[in-house]
Amino acid sequence: MNGKASGLIVLFCCLFLAACTSGVTHHQAQELLLKYGWTTTGRQATYRITLPQRFEHRPGGFPIPIYWAYNNELSKAIGLDLSPYLGQRVEATVYELQEELPEFLYPYTEARAVVITHDEEIIGAWIDKGRHYAFACSLDRKPFEEITGMGWSEWLVASQVVNLDNPVEKELATLSPEEIIALYYQALDDHDEERAYACLTRRSLTDFLFSNMGDLALYHSNYKGNPLRETIRNVQVIGIEPLPDDWNPEGVLEYRVDIDVRYKREIVSRSGLNIRFIQLTKEIEAAGWRITSIGTGP
Repeated sequence: MNGKASGLIVLFCCLFLAACTSGVTHHQAQELLLKYGWTTTGRQATYRITLPQRFEHRPGGFPIPIYWAYNNELSKAIGLDLSPYLGQRVEATVYELQEELPEFLYPYTEARAVVITHDEEIIGAWIDKGRHYAFACSLDRKPFEEITGMGWSEWLVASQVVNLDNPVEKELATLSPEEIIALYYQALDDHDEERAYACLTRRSLTDFLFSNMGDLALYHSNYKGNPLRETIRNVQVIGIEPLPDDWNPEGVLEYRVDIDVRYKREIVSRSGLNIRFIQLTKEIEAAGWRITSIGTGP
């Protein structure tokens, strides 16, 4: 047998082994999903991902650690745990499902499963709802709050996703709502995106993970991932005016903010004088005020 033929046989064997191994993994994943009453449609996508070194999320950083920390709670509900694999390469496969999401997630109905494997072993799995906000439930259809026994804010601290001893957390905790708003726009004008986004609640930051992502995408990997993202060339705050809180939930403050802004790329907003209505809350009491939403109407 000549060298070329021998090389082709070796290549074929390697490809065959890879295909068989992948097939076994997908078969195991489908068996796991069927165990909990989920059936795949056949549409799937697999991503090679490096897990974060830790679940702690630094202020203003892209919220990937929050994604993994949250979904690890859903995984632990069925006896799986990503914690021993932090910092390691894994495979994440997104499966479209035939069944709908549980009723408590209505009006969301379309369900996807995410299965995480390491060396052909399943180490994590959960259900999500895809774009535009994927967080959903465990495979056994339990909500996050039931699994953890905690609300979002309490969990952020108890799970050490938020480190209140972080110097930026301590700095922001001393600022008034008006100062948080001013700092947010000053940081955008300085093109310091991380400092700007440190002024937002963690819940708000998780929107950046999924907004306008593809049907089979896992999540955006950075703040630039959203194809409809608007970027600011420069912005100045003209005025900040508190609004009556008659219509706001308890603990939520709202302000009218007049800005003069220039966009690098205009999609929805236009450059020039603009009005923004900004709501703030203390997502974590000890962390102080953070921005929950920025809108064009009250």
